Amino acid sequence: MNDCCLCNEIRGNLEDNLFARAFGYELVNAIVFETQNFAVIPSLGHLVEGYLLIVPKEHLLSIGALSTDKFTELSDVIEQIRSLIEPIYGPTILFEHGPASPARRAGCCTDHAHLHIVPAKVDLLAPVRPFFLWRPIHALSDLKAFYDNHEPYLFIQGADAVMHACPAPLVPSQFLRKALANCLGKPREWDWRSYPAIDGISAFLSKVGIASETMRPSTCLANRRKAKSHPTYAAQSKP
Repeated sequence: MNDCCLCNEIRGNLEDNLFARAFGYELVNAIVFETQNFAVIPSLGHLVEGYLLIVPKEHLLSIGALSTDKFTELSDVIEQIRSLIEPIYGPTILFEHGPASPARRAGCCTDHAHLHIVPAKVDLLAPVRPFFLWRPIHALSDLKAFYDNHEPYLFIQGADAVMHACPAPLVPSQFLRKALANCLGKPREWDWRSYPAIDGISAFLSKVGIASETMRPSTCLANRRKAKSHPTYAAQSKP
């Protein structure tokens, strides 16, 4: 989808690419790890250094919309990313706002599935538990039941590895990010549009480039050159 900011970021397109815009078109994207079906990118609204999004390359609404055969690959991606960032930043949590349709977004702010993986020593479930009927789930593939039933959902996995999910038909935009920002003592910085925190992203990229050859800083440099050669960059650079 050409109007999807995450599709365009992953594919290296500048049009409707919010990451490139945030970096003044110095970077097209910063894919730090990828497999056949997933890309891992730094999150705009970098509440803590090392905050990443795991994004299916196929345009899907939610992780629950993945085909059954993709979940093993997704689990492998999560473990790989944890092995790369947890030695630097500490334990990670996962969460997702899973819409059932573009019109039922479960508090999600973009209609392309993205699983948040965040190094944070917080209990994200505690402040949101009273508002929904959370239940334990055993695997990410259990989220398919929500999608198949056309039901928006919220998902959280704490640093203790326990997974919870709940139906969530009416949720404000970036609901779990707001809760996370409060847990981190940054209540005003929940909105990634207002607080993209690109300095934190730059610091993260410099560290992972040194910490692991598996994460590919060379890609970032190649995309920087690509961005500068693009007409959109030239137009943005004019005084």
